[in-house]
Amino acid sequence: MTDFFTQHPPQVAIANNNILNNSHHQQQQFNNFRNQSFNLSNHHQQQYLNRDNVLKDLNKYCQIILQDMNKYGFCVIDDFLQNGDLILNEVTLLYKKGFFQPGQVVNIKANSNSKLIRGDRITWVEGNEQICLNIGFLIRILDSIITRCNNLAFGEFQKYRITRRTKAMIACYPSNFTKYVRHVDNPNNDGRCITSIYYLNKDYSRERDGGVLRLFPQMNDGIVADIEPRFNRVIFFWSDRRNPHEVMPSTRMRFAITVWYFDANERERAIQKYRENKKKNQQQQQHNHHNNYSFEQFNASCDDAWNAKIEDKISYPNLSSKNSNSSQCYSTHNKHNNKFGNNKSSILIKEIPSLDSNVESSSKQQQSTTEEESNYNDTCFEQKTKNNDPKLAKLKKLLLDDDITDLSQLRTITWSGIPDEIRPLAWKLLLGYLPTVRSKRSIVLENKKIEYQNLVAQYYNNRQDNDEMYRQIHIDIPRMQPLLTIFQQPIVQDMFKRILYIWSIRHPASGYVQGMNDLVTPFFVTYLSEFVPGHSFNDVELFDVSKLSQESLSTIEADSYWSFNKLLDSIQDNYTFAQPGIQRLVNHLSRVVSRVDKKLHEHLENNSVEYIQFAFRWMNNLLIREIPLRCIIRLWDTYLSEGALSSTYVPANNFNDSHELNQTSSTSSSSSMNCGTPFSSAFHLFVCAAFLRFWSKSLLQEQDFQGLMIRLQNLPTFHWSENEVKLLVADAYQLKYAFSPNHLKV
Repeated sequence: MTDFFTQHPPQVAIANNNILNNSHHQQQQFNNFRNQSFNLSNHHQQQYLNRDNVLKDLNKYCQIILQDMNKYGFCVIDDFLQNGDLILNEVTLLYKKGFFQPGQVVNIKANSNSKLIRGDRITWVEGNEQICLNIGFLIRILDSIITRCNNLAFGEFQKYRITRRTKAMIACYPSNFTKYVRHVDNPNNDGRCITSIYYLNKDYSRERDGGVLRLFPQMNDGIVADIEPRFNRVIFFWSDRRNPHEVMPSTRMRFAITVWYFDANERERAIQKYRENKKKNQQQQQHNHHNNYSFEQFNASCDDAWNAKIEDKISYPNLSSKNSNSSQCYSTHNKHNNKFGNNKSSILIKEIPSLDSNVESSSKQQQSTTEEESNYNDTCFEQKTKNNDPKLAKLKKLLLDDDITDLSQLRTITWSGIPDEIRPLAWKLLLGYLPTVRSKRSIVLENKKIEYQNLVAQYYNNRQDNDEMYRQIHIDIPRMQPLLTIFQQPIVQDMFKRILYIWSIRHPASGYVQGMNDLVTPFFVTYLSEFVPGHSFNDVELFDVSKLSQESLSTIEADSYWSFNKLLDSIQDNYTFAQPGIQRLVNHLSRVVSRVDKKLHEHLENNSVEYIQFAFRWMNNLLIREIPLRCIIRLWDTYLSEGALSSTYVPANNFNDSHELNQTSSTSSSSSMNCGTPFSSAFHLFVCAAFLRFWSKSLLQEQDFQGLMIRLQNLPTFHWSENEVKLLVADAYQLKYAFSPNHLKV
């Protein structure tokens, strides 16, 4: 435990030295079984998790928890589960789907300024939801530990009768210095006696990332415990006033799962008191209402959050019927629908003997649904049955039936979005990678694949181990799209390394520039979808790429390379020395915004915010780091359709004189960008202007440079769907139309 104690304040540390010294033996004992952990693997869960082994390990954990909780008021266990990655995958999936809501505080008065108190976003789960099976297993392990501790109770544990708990609260602290100020979980005797937190943050560093949990254990007054939220670490502590705590400002995304356990006696008293007060004081003054409301709001926060905020957004396919349509969605209904007296607010916990059957059924259910996970679609309300989609039928005729594809007609149809199953072919045609003559396409694809394989043999296989460019690519690849597990697969990372290295070595004028790796991801996901049943983004993001044949992998890699090559041909001056293309686009963005949102433009200027400070990344990465990848792919449908049709002009330096504006726009090569190429930088410029204007209201509320920059670099788009993209491109089209040369003539 000495690892977690810090001196606060310094003068009391000496007086409490006996606490640190007495914990040495405990730390040694703790290390002896630190690595005894549980395997969550879908394929090995049953054989590893037999009842005897689990009981044996739980007994060891319980001994440590009982001793440390009685002695210090908290207990920390590292390497809790052998494969916590499966839990992390489920949590990140929930986060990406937008199921998290801003955390609230119990006091109703404080909720008006709750962001100043807590900056996390949360969601509540029971653990039996279809996409939370591994989270559910974690909850059952925690239940078993707490139940056993209560049965073996001595010291402080003897005071409690623990039979119920809350649902699990999953919390995310975004990376913009979010925090949770010092507080107590149970200040009003609502029944919570033990807080358990499981952390999911890999490679966490206190110095670099912040976000530590700072405990002020009153059992050891004057001592502060700083606990890093490391991956696969679990902490237990008393929930009442013995453990005030805070979450320090976090500079990187931080995930945790929290479960509170109730003392049955205190909980019953709290419920009874609430009922009596509610009956007697319904018409009392506001002050008393606030005191009574805190308990009601706590129950609402841990009971109703799933029903009211999450369940109506999560839908599941019917996997029980073989004949069910995969586009049909069925909601999971919460079975705990009664109020306090019927224990809606708490869930009965069970000890480990019930674990075997639960693990077996969960494991079987996971195995049966792993292959069918592609059917899961959180936007099923937008999904159309394939047979009745007129756009899909029209595109199939244009791309698959016509001998020669009419590109003009194709661009018109695809501007508003492309159905998943036809997108790979449509993109290749829009890029100019494939010919419009249908009979020639297979030959071109085969020749391009062979050519790419020759490039791999010529350049990649003969690279030097100390190649600086390769080293930088090797460093950047693991960082891309950290919330998408597909990009963490080694086979995928190797494909990206080859693509980026070969392109860079063949383009010495620019070489490799950080951010280029992001530009490959939309192509890779799109072309991979061609080989994944269901074809949608949701199908692709959890797909095991290693299951594909070598022939399919070679096709995906070659197509991704040549498409990436086509894209960068349009915008290569964004990546040459001094990146003049990006500098020019940022300057144009400033002019456009000054004209279409003068108030925001002046607000940025008055607070010394320069466009290059936030918009450089928008231009360098084409918004891929600002918007979820599923939305980027939809946005690129429009980008590629806009492509060669673009004849857009941007405002000149002096836009007070419309005649000069028209003349400059008509003659300056820098004002008409990428006309006739697969990608229109000009349209991307207007998308960026629309994107900035989208956040105008919230940006105007920020009153200083720091607040504006934090907001601009962490715009909350994680919940975005196709609807937001439609609004974005519609606004961009209006801007493009407004700056059309025909509308600028005097």
